[in-house]
Amino acid sequence: MAHYQSNNDLVSIIIPAYNLQGYISKCLRSLSCQTYRHLEILVIDDGSTDGTFEEASEFSSKDDRIRIIKQSNQGAASARNNGIRNCHGNYLMFVDGDDWLEDSTIELNLSLLKEKNADWVEFPIKRVNDAGILIENKEIGQHFIPEKTTVIERDSFIKLFFNKTLSGLVCGAIYKTESVANIHFPYGTYYEDSFYFLDVLATTNIGIVSNSGSYYYLNRPSSSQHKIVEGERLKSKATYNIKLIETINNFFPSNIPDLFETYDAIYFFYRLQYAKRIKDSKECFLKIREHTGIRNISFKNRMKIIIYELIGYKNIISVFKHISTNIDTLERVFSFKNKR
Repeated sequence: MAHYQSNNDLVSIIIPAYNLQGYISKCLRSLSCQTYRHLEILVIDDGSTDGTFEEASEFSSKDDRIRIIKQSNQGAASARNNGIRNCHGNYLMFVDGDDWLEDSTIELNLSLLKEKNADWVEFPIKRVNDAGILIENKEIGQHFIPEKTTVIERDSFIKLFFNKTLSGLVCGAIYKTESVANIHFPYGTYYEDSFYFLDVLATTNIGIVSNSGSYYYLNRPSSSQHKIVEGERLKSKATYNIKLIETINNFFPSNIPDLFETYDAIYFFYRLQYAKRIKDSKECFLKIREHTGIRNISFKNRMKIIIYELIGYKNIISVFKHISTNIDTLERVFSFKNKR
């Protein structure tokens, strides 16, 4: 194990890894080559059945900053929590084992974090294919490339989260360990990084959105996110949306009036309610409505709800494409009638 001069400037990087033979090397190489050298790199081998452990071990034999911890297969949330329990740094990062960083990313953003005494800093996330070429396909997710570096305070967190000024991802960020010490990843759900990010917003005070450095997010069809069964995916999103609204209700109550005009959560829950294969979907919707009240949404969103009730989940995509082009006209007509 490496001997560190001081934990005050040590950055702990937690990497969950499951069957990433052929990928983990590129990830570890990018971390070993970082211009910021004071790193603790923890690879949590989540019960891999291929050569992931051996591939990572080869790197750790050459770089004593890399430690490998083995566990039985329990999922990414468990692996990250295991890393949190075993890390020593005053700063914390999460990197997926098939992703990589630009060489100066940690140095540039840690400097910002310390200079502004912030709780966390997000930096650009670029979605790429195996060749490292940027993917321009909104269906698989957007790039997160801020135009400028901005320091933001707690009062602006939710607003900036809604308008996508914040990425909502745990990768592509450095956290001050003491600021997130009581946050862990939830077990038994998908999108666990999104749950973690909400807890970060709820419990921290100052963040930075940086345009320095790059996190390269590899999009590959065999990754866990692409294997999610539709029903399980929707149910996890339902749970996430409940947590989102409870977070706003408990920590950012002044943002509630704008919730549905920016996030459209009721619309989502009606879709969920009419997707009959989703267990407890109606209860999810009722819980959301209890927090907010269905009458507090715009005419446009009420029309979406009615459409969902009439045609159900399966037909909504094709119909909504047609309806959305005419809904502004309908709103103007109704507004005109109400004025007469």
